[in-house]
Amino acid sequence: MTDEDAPKLWTPDARVLGASIAEIVKAYSLFLEVRYPDHYRAFQFRTTSDSNAANAEAVVFSWLRLQGLSPTLADTPGLGGPDFLCSPMSFAPFLIEVTSLKPEVVSERSGWPDELNDRTHSFAMITPNLWSKTKNKAAQLGGHEIARVLAICLTHMGADVLLGSLAAKWLVTSQPKISVPINGPITDAREVTDLSKSAFLAIRDGGVIAVRKSISAVLLIAIYERELHAVGMLHPEPAVVFDYRTIIELPFLRLDWPLKDGNLRTEWVVAKPTPRVDRHIPMSMTNEELRGL
Repeated sequence: MTDEDAPKLWTPDARVLGASIAEIVKAYSLFLEVRYPDHYRAFQFRTTSDSNAANAEAVVFSWLRLQGLSPTLADTPGLGGPDFLCSPMSFAPFLIEVTSLKPEVVSERSGWPDELNDRTHSFAMITPNLWSKTKNKAAQLGGHEIARVLAICLTHMGADVLLGSLAAKWLVTSQPKISVPINGPITDAREVTDLSKSAFLAIRDGGVIAVRKSISAVLLIAIYERELHAVGMLHPEPAVVFDYRTIIELPFLRLDWPLKDGNLRTEWVVAKPTPRVDRHIPMSMTNEELRGL
């Protein structure tokens, strides 16, 4: 029996195991080199100056393409703008801006180390970090006639928790506090919020108003070596509405708006608000793209 006749061990393909982040970046980099030379040079610089940002850009673009959302590059190197323009066949086009959190900053804020060890840790959510991202990106997403989505990404051991369903809720309502009336019974305790770290709401003149209307929706994307976990939030009163059905089976949190009786009521537009999980799949270019068409 020759080596060629010897039985070969079956191994699952990337759709089962998931490709590595390095494989995703390599395929995306080749795409840029062929189709967008100026963006390619800028991306190569980011891979060394801010690898987390470069990885997030490559992973999100590849994921959007896998979902059939037909992303193309929308920003102008050196001038900025939203990263991608998505043109799905059955829904309205939308813009998406990808930003990432630094793992070391998240570890310091949350108390959750980005490593496995045998120690017991307590941790805190990172709502202030997520709020800062929405605050800083709101202006960049303004002035467009189509919906704009902000994708906040994190590569960290605890990313699926720190950017999970609870993180989405607290980014909409701000982290709640327990209010107990002085000299009152403990049964009168209730949750309250000052909305100080809400992405979409603020208190003005004693009332609740919508802010940062340039952001139609926010995605929280936890990036691991071979997969990503994603949840979303819908702005209650955006400049342009984003249709949550555009991204299939992705749970979106929405607010009952306008408020009734001053109470914040949120709901998920899917039955189970479990983050959507997708394996990384390297993008491949079509014959038309390879020919420069």
